[in-house]
Amino acid sequence: MPSSIKRRKKSGLTGVELTIALNALDNLIKKSRQEEALNKEVSEEDVEELEQLEDVLALLQSKADGPQVRATDAMNAAI
Repeated sequence: MPSSIKRRKKSGLTGVELTIALNALDNLIKKSRQEEALNKEVSEEDVEELEQLEDVLALLQSKADGPQVRATDAMNAAI
């Protein structure tokens, strides 16, 4: 097999894309928590959805901690 064939990435995201997604999701969760604190009537459904978002954030964070992101730290710092 020729060495010039590129392997497909498992995550489908580059390090920069993953970092952007992580930051956006983290900001969404923070804003939702702030709104939740201000709103006295929070449905159980809203709380469950927010917990699911936090689970997705944890999954993305685990991927971001992998070696594929460390190679692009300089690019990530520019964002």
